[in-house]
Amino acid sequence: MVAEWKIKEVKELEEKIKGSKVVALARIENIPARQFQSIRRKLKKDVIIRVSKRRLIQRALKNSKIDELSEKAEGSVALILTNLDPFKLNSLLKESKAPSPAKPGQRAPFDIVVPKGETSLPPGPVIGELQQVGIKAQIKGGKIVIVEDCVLVKKGDTISEKIANVLNRLGIEPFETGLELIAAYEDGVLYPREILDITKDDVLNQLKDAHSKALNLAVNAKIFTKESIPFLLRDAHSKALNLAFNARIFVKETVEMFIAQAYREMLSLASKLSDDALDDDLKARIAGLEVEKPKEEKEEKKEEKEEKAAKEEKPEEDAAAGLASLFG
Repeated sequence: MVAEWKIKEVKELEEKIKGSKVVALARIENIPARQFQSIRRKLKKDVIIRVSKRRLIQRALKNSKIDELSEKAEGSVALILTNLDPFKLNSLLKESKAPSPAKPGQRAPFDIVVPKGETSLPPGPVIGELQQVGIKAQIKGGKIVIVEDCVLVKKGDTISEKIANVLNRLGIEPFETGLELIAAYEDGVLYPREILDITKDDVLNQLKDAHSKALNLAVNAKIFTKESIPFLLRDAHSKALNLAFNARIFVKETVEMFIAQAYREMLSLASKLSDDALDDDLKARIAGLEVEKPKEEKEEKKEEKEEKAAKEEKPEEDAAAGLASLFG
């Protein structure tokens, strides 16, 4: 026969589940009682944390037609009830975690580094303990000083009893303890931890990457959209200009290119002549020196620049018209 208190507990859990927008499960293993109560106080405004027997939590979830979440209940778990969205809930639970000391047998979550510098440890036998685990230390000014940074434990390695003791003496707490969300359920959708761990920055970066790839596809596939048209026009303009140049089609855009090409070819030809056949101006140009232009030519250039600047102030012609001008 089922105990009366169990029936009552399941009914209470069902009522709380029914009155909550989001229902979640969190692991509560290895959380000290004092820290657990502290987490409860911090979150009580927005979150109800209900600890009960795992089988009773599973029964209440199944009775509430949330079988998917019930199947996630393994080990020591707590029922989380809130009106916050699942992502905000996960963020709050992460923020509530606190540093905790290393224990023998644990695996390092990352490279555990002992930084160089002064410690609070007084001189004594402890300096030998530090040196035994590979930490270079010496006594300065009546205190033990770490000479250089030391990677004491690499990510994934098991922490020995000696190393755990040294880390505790140095006040290094490489672990975090707190509620670990398993999954959350909202409006018929189950959100596993892997999904909830995605941050806003992750989503924004994925959207930016998707936009970049879609734009690249549109440009290469010649799909005309508001975003791809500027790139397609620039590409068309560049190809049309290249075609006009190679086909010796004289338009406003290619004339300067032809003049520059002719100038280079002239200098190349002149460089093959003897010095007697060249005047000082050509010699200087071949040597790459800046030739002093006559005053009249300078004034003409100045007038040309002013005229060009005045033209640039006028509205530019439509890009399509610019393309058409390449072919007369």
